[in-house]
Amino acid sequence: MKSTIAAIDFGTSKIVTLVAETSGSQRCDIVGAGISMYDGFLDGEWNNTMALNEAIQKSISEAENQSKRKIREINVGVPGEFTRVYAVETSVTIQGADPRVTPRHVEKIFANADKRLSPVRGVVVHRSPAWFMVDGGKKTLEPVGLKGNELKALVSFVVADTFFLDDVMARLRDMNITVSGFFSSSTGEAMLYLLEEDRDRTALLIDVGYLCTDVMAVEGDAVIFQKTLPVGGGHIAADVAEGGEVAIEKMTTSTRKATIKKAMKGIGLTDEAVLSGYGNPVGEANTQLAQAIAAKVDNDCMDALQTASLIYDGSQAQISYNAIVDAVDLFEEEMGCSDKVLFIHPKQVTQLRKNPDFLSADKYTPGVSLTGEIGMIAGCRLVPSKKVPLAEGVYACPIVKLEADPCLLYTSPSPRDS
Repeated sequence: MKSTIAAIDFGTSKIVTLVAETSGSQRCDIVGAGISMYDGFLDGEWNNTMALNEAIQKSISEAENQSKRKIREINVGVPGEFTRVYAVETSVTIQGADPRVTPRHVEKIFANADKRLSPVRGVVVHRSPAWFMVDGGKKTLEPVGLKGNELKALVSFVVADTFFLDDVMARLRDMNITVSGFFSSSTGEAMLYLLEEDRDRTALLIDVGYLCTDVMAVEGDAVIFQKTLPVGGGHIAADVAEGGEVAIEKMTTSTRKATIKKAMKGIGLTDEAVLSGYGNPVGEANTQLAQAIAAKVDNDCMDALQTASLIYDGSQAQISYNAIVDAVDLFEEEMGCSDKVLFIHPKQVTQLRKNPDFLSADKYTPGVSLTGEIGMIAGCRLVPSKKVPLAEGVYACPIVKLEADPCLLYTSPSPRDS
């Protein structure tokens, strides 16, 4: 009898939902898929919590429509950004006239490893052996039946942050969807991409996402080391002179040359990828190109804003209505600006939302729409950005005119420093 299972995975630029049919064997057939682009996560936090629910719902709805099945339960992949890996080595003694490893010895290995791991912050979402060894012999993943006096093993634990688990469960619960379980996306990737013979010795797997890169050391059936770097494909865009060639980097049915004025990234698509019929490789390439170049332009703009000559120092107090008013007064006195945008760090959003003078973006209609605009205070339209730099406990929040060069750099302390 066939059964249906669903899974959702959170990448740094898109959310993917899959619906599969299985008859109880190891094989399953994908019958539906949904993909939605979103702002992702960085440094263990969502970049845009307000748009997250919509992105989740869109991904799930697309998978439901394609599979013609209603998703009521789902398995959730935990990204490497929200997990930590612990490798625990432990051993047990084998006794008896004919000492051989039994399933009970293996169970005791795992029980010992569990004890050595705790206490640990978070929830264990995956546990697997990297290797077993009997009396210092050859490493193996099938020790049962081997003769010896000591069984030693290296056991890997993937521990997920409770923030991610609780947050995702709550969001899915609001959509009337129950979480069946959590799994480690990194471990799944390792088992998928690395053959058993590759994992006989320690293998290195590098997954370059849009905003983050996961580096994993894999041995046996386990990830024994994992590190998430805050650099991804979206950051890899280079300055070029006007009329310069764009080098084809990876992904086309033929090699072509293109020119672009300020920033560039090239992607090459193979004939196989284009003609496979799976997903939308050309559309995905266009999207990633646009996001990469946008990220490059954003970084360049923020670097330029930090060179503003007109600065208001508000570092002695947290960001507030009065402090912004003082900065704006200086701003308008020197520059004569009318329509202003204040870029703030996401960690400053909650404090400003609680201010009685804050006006939510859904309460007014701006003349020019700004991506990510959350509201207005003291005549400034507010746009959160993780690109707002933090230096010595102080956020440097630029105030700019919409159609001009930066006018003012406003500094305020980080919430954690107050």
